[in-house]
Amino acid sequence: MFRCSTEQKCIHVGNVCDGNIDCPLRDDELFCELMSIKCPLASACLCLLFAVWCENIKLGLIYHNFAHIYVAILNSKVMSVNSVMTSFDRAILLRLTNNSIIDICQLQFPHNLQQLEVGKNSLKALKRNCFSSLALLAVLGVNDNCISKVESKSLCNLPHLQFLNISNNPISLFHNYFLENSSDLRAIFLENNSIAELHSNTFQNARVDVILTDDYRVCCIAPSQSKCTADPAWHKSCTDILPRTEMKVFYMTVSLLILLLNGLSVLVNTLAQQLNKSFLITLVCMNTSEILVLVFLGVVWTADQIWKGIFPLKEVIWRSGSGCSIAFATVLWYSVSAECLLLLFSLSRLMVVVYPIDTEFKRVGFVTKFLVSILVL
Repeated sequence: MFRCSTEQKCIHVGNVCDGNIDCPLRDDELFCELMSIKCPLASACLCLLFAVWCENIKLGLIYHNFAHIYVAILNSKVMSVNSVMTSFDRAILLRLTNNSIIDICQLQFPHNLQQLEVGKNSLKALKRNCFSSLALLAVLGVNDNCISKVESKSLCNLPHLQFLNISNNPISLFHNYFLENSSDLRAIFLENNSIAELHSNTFQNARVDVILTDDYRVCCIAPSQSKCTADPAWHKSCTDILPRTEMKVFYMTVSLLILLLNGLSVLVNTLAQQLNKSFLITLVCMNTSEILVLVFLGVVWTADQIWKGIFPLKEVIWRSGSGCSIAFATVLWYSVSAECLLLLFSLSRLMVVVYPIDTEFKRVGFVTKFLVSILVL
């Protein structure tokens, strides 16, 4: 006999799963599909009720409409997700790990799918409206792929999405609004991503409780209510190169003073009739090296204006660009030339003391050759 769950009522076991409802809560017809469910490829798959776990299979051998709702297919070289959908169109939880999937966007997924994991595949990008058909999706894992670009609105209009894992991808660019209208996110995993460029509106119109990342720039643009796990190093911040107006004014003032005073020094000493020409050459070289500081300040100020308000997001581009290289070369050249000129002055003073009447450092040709050799070296 079969006992109904809510009343002191028993029915004959022959009336269970006969298509007729005999119990008040219909529990005599509950899960009757299990009687006809078959496990695909018993040699490579394990089945338990509505769950199936398959490894190292050829999906072409199981083109049938199975009733499983939890489907895990691992290490099976699945080239197309459509082949999985043909076999398991009732799936609610779908795990396709370590296969050969190259595209996941805009496919015809089961309309009840709530969890999708496609880690360790060969996905290249998340395209616009990639999962627009998955209105009930709550968990999405695209970690450990080859994703290099996340396009604008690629994960938009997913109102039930709660957990998103995009870790371990060589992402070079995050576009604006990629999570637009996805307002129920509990956590985003963004760890070990070599992100080259971010946009200030990447998380615009999205609500996220926790962002787990090791890139402080992500935290710079995270929604204000979000908790972000990455802290910037002591020498980095979420501000501009010159974050305060006072610093910008000071920068401009110092630059103008360097230009004015060094130019005036060269002009005055050039016009002086009684000045030793060898000393004049040395002085001009010293003033010229000071101009290098002005070049450095100019490069930094220009970068601050170009990347105003978004410098942390463009930091990688700045560090690998020509502007940063020019600034570094200028500082290096100034440091070396300043030390060499200091050496020249020290030697010339020593020679003047030792040989006050006749010293090579009073001759234009010698000083010129000395300075040229320093620049060459």
